[in-house]
Amino acid sequence: DKSEPAVVVKQVSAQGRTVKLAIVARGIAKLQGVAFRLQLTKELKLLSSEGGGDFAAPQGVISLKRVDNELWGGVGRRGRLNGIDAKSVERTIATVELEVEGNGPIPLSFRPYHNLVLDSETGQRVDAKWFGGTLQPTSK
Repeated sequence: DKSEPAVVVKQVSAQGRTVKLAIVARGIAKLQGVAFRLQLTKELKLLSSEGGGDFAAPQGVISLKRVDNELWGGVGRRGRLNGIDAKSVERTIATVELEVEGNGPIPLSFRPYHNLVLDSETGQRVDAKWFGGTLQPTSK
């Protein structure tokens, strides 16, 4: 159900061994920020990352770092701003570019119990579902 609060991984593009992903929020009325751990296989190398849309600089703050076989991410908005409406339309929180060593498909999943979405109005955690996905690089 796309109206339920959720964070989703979507493959945006693939060119050879380079794959671009979007981390997308939906079903969240007052989105302030997101923290997550995305499990990665050893075949994936982090090339770049940036905040998406309303989470881009200068109002957005993003931190993404590979730690062992996980991508640790934190994305939020500076100051006392109104939350982002991710209820009526999906919002890209961040984009991530990865290099794939090997062939796909490669599964992605969020690590259970290490993810959270914050509501800007209450400052409380939003009960959201977390959906990984599958990377599919193109042939060389």
